[in-house]
Amino acid sequence: MNVGKRIRELRKKKNLKLEDLAQKTGLSLSYISLVERGLKNPSLKALEKIAKAFNVPTSYLFSGETEETLETFLRANTSLDEEERKMIIQLIKSLESRKNVRGSD
Repeated sequence: MNVGKRIRELRKKKNLKLEDLAQKTGLSLSYISLVERGLKNPSLKALEKIAKAFNVPTSYLFSGETEETLETFLRANTSLDEEERKMIIQLIKSLESRKNVRGSD
């Protein structure tokens, strides 16, 4: 599942209209629509706003995504070098593992 589909899934699960999400995030309705349809890659700042509106960690928007997709996203939307991108991916994996361990207590 790509990030846009994940956002749409969350929005529908929370019974929000595009207008509602736009208002909560301060992003335009058309921008969110383009992201959901996979026609625009959201910026990191936009992803943070969307995640905050849903009260989920930003990494949740990538749940189910392959490392390749996250790597591609980081390459297109950041100025990080390859080593830094790998560190970010490893950090996300580590945080998710830690969360899963705590959740099973």
